[in-house]
Amino acid sequence: MVLADKPPRQSGPSSATCATRTLRPGAAQAAGVQGRLWPMRDLLFEHQRRLGPELVIELTTILELDLLRFEQDVSETRIIDQIEQDVASGLRSGVEGTPTLYIDGVLYDAESELL
Repeated sequence: MVLADKPPRQSGPSSATCATRTLRPGAAQAAGVQGRLWPMRDLLFEHQRRLGPELVIELTTILELDLLRFEQDVSETRIIDQIEQDVASGLRSGVEGTPTLYIDGVLYDAESELL
């Protein structure tokens, strides 16, 4: 199984403020540096209707992450590069949204299976 990131689209200008930088798509990966990748993914998914800088900071508190380290990690080039590679790979493979499932290299279309 391969898990690749396809970050949600964000609107508005980028900002250098701490709160806005936490919206970068690497929030789960940055939490992963502190051993909390899956709990952060779960919480982001659970609260996806509230996505925003305040939520990400709230989740770092809930997960007892070091916020300063999180802020550094979320801006790390290696994390951003990996996400960009995942997005580019997905586009080349025809991924239009999430989740997308391939079985033995063949796109599985659950919707057509139901018809």
